Amino acid sequence: MVIDIQQFNDNELFVNDKQVIKDMNGNWIAKIELTPSEVKAIQWHVRDKSSEILKPNAE
Repeated sequence: MVIDIQQFNDNELFVNDKQVIKDMNGNWIAKIELTPSEVKAIQWHVRDKSSEILKPNAE
């Protein structure tokens, strides 16, 4: 199953057209229930994005 994740800003993303918002405590909250595969994909996505921020520039 293909999982499509689109992130337009730091506190909101869409996974398979389901909105997921980051709350004030840093938790990602979906109003529509996500499948276990969608949850895992979000975890990977968030981890990858945070590691991009922490990587030093290779200049």
